[in-house]
Amino acid sequence: MYRKYDECHDIKAFGNNTVKGVREGAIVADIEYEGKLTRICLTQVMHVLDTDRKILSLKKLDQKGFEIRIIRGHVHIMKAGKIYAEATLGRDLYEVKMKTIPAVESILAMVKRDVSAANLPTWHRRLGHLGDTTLKKLVSSSTVKGMDVTDTHLDGICEDCVLGKMDERPFKIRMDCDTQLFETLHADLIGPMNPEARWSHARFSLIIHDDCSGFGFVFNLRHKDEAIKAIIDLDKAIEMKFRKRMHTLKSDNGGEFVNNRLQSHCQDRGISLITSVAYNPELNGCAKRRNQTHIEGARTMLKDSELGKYLWAEAISTHIYL
Repeated sequence: MYRKYDECHDIKAFGNNTVKGVREGAIVADIEYEGKLTRICLTQVMHVLDTDRKILSLKKLDQKGFEIRIIRGHVHIMKAGKIYAEATLGRDLYEVKMKTIPAVESILAMVKRDVSAANLPTWHRRLGHLGDTTLKKLVSSSTVKGMDVTDTHLDGICEDCVLGKMDERPFKIRMDCDTQLFETLHADLIGPMNPEARWSHARFSLIIHDDCSGFGFVFNLRHKDEAIKAIIDLDKAIEMKFRKRMHTLKSDNGGEFVNNRLQSHCQDRGISLITSVAYNPELNGCAKRRNQTHIEGARTMLKDSELGKYLWAEAISTHIYL
């Protein structure tokens, strides 16, 4: 990207010849040394009309802190002991293997602006509610020509972005809970997990938690159809140990919950089996959110302890206990 001079700059060349520089800017180029390509950015590059060569100024390289060494027909361009480029003697001049990368200007740079400078929130709206991170990069990199920003401070949340860019409306937060212990249970199945658990060879986890207390139960299963027996055994255990009766069981619409055996048990015991509508996980949101919390916690515990993934069943059980 070049900046045009107000007046042409005359440069003395060979003999009494002069050339005229019309613009100054920066170019990106790939230079090759010992078969390795390095991408560099050359600044203060002067554009001279009617020239077919690119000339590196030793004076400018010296001012930038580079060291020049000429050894047996080779010019090494170095800095801090590292060789960045090598020039070999051509017909009249030393030549560097360099490939100029064409400048690719942003499409935004071609947007014409006929209004005055503005603050960052205004530019956010002008550029189609561009993301904050990308917007700040545009300002700092000067990619867009004529983008005059008076205030780079961007605070608060753009409510239009929140409403316009969300995939779905947020679920309503459920505030009421059951007041009786173990009357309402939420159940959901996790899996299949890979790899299977080392000792139990389980591939699924059935997590059931109480709506009133939040107390959780976990059953690590080899097959999905084992979930039916686990629920029936839990119902009996709650009655024997806590002297309580399950009144409602909430789950999704999976086959492990919607089957003749479980429905028959619920009907005999007077339990209401409430299943969610297909493709509407928010209807079973309590179980889904609880499962996600336990999965993230178990994964983090395994990562922190540097244990194998095959201990996922023990990690989930431990996290539910905690």
